[in-house]
Amino acid sequence: MSKQHTVLKLNQFKQPKNAAPDFYIRTFQEHKKEHPFVMKPHAHDFYLIMLFTKGSGKHSIDFNEYVVKRGAVFFMSPAETHSWDLSKETDGYVLFFNPAFYLMDALPRQIKHLPFFNPEHKLNFGQLKNEHIATIEKIIKHMDAENKDTSSFKKNILRSYLDILLYKLA
Repeated sequence: MSKQHTVLKLNQFKQPKNAAPDFYIRTFQEHKKEHPFVMKPHAHDFYLIMLFTKGSGKHSIDFNEYVVKRGAVFFMSPAETHSWDLSKETDGYVLFFNPAFYLMDALPRQIKHLPFFNPEHKLNFGQLKNEHIATIEKIIKHMDAENKDTSSFKKNILRSYLDILLYKLA
């Protein structure tokens, strides 16, 4: 991936009517259907977490290629370039958030202390054990439901779930 690629912004992605503006969550199948432009190599100006629950293939992040299978989880920081070659039935979840969303009106947070967003010891990939996939998927499903809700505390609740998700994955 030596040539320059498009840098996508979170506001380029369709959201449910009541969704939080600095947060995005979809199943992988919904994501690629609604946004076909993600099928070409690209980078983002936000953080990304992908969990695959079925399917197979390869996912490349900044010249490193990883195997995609059930339980594969990927972490990307802003400006990292990625692409994939996946089987048609591949599914899971795609979650994006802006740095400001994670840091909003909260206790001091240090996202760079997490192993997958630490620039000195960057971890882009993890493989969940089967017994952990259901726990992580349950948290993500709660986040998806909350993102569609009309609660006035939605952003706070989502950020709290995001903390739980990140610490469980760490």
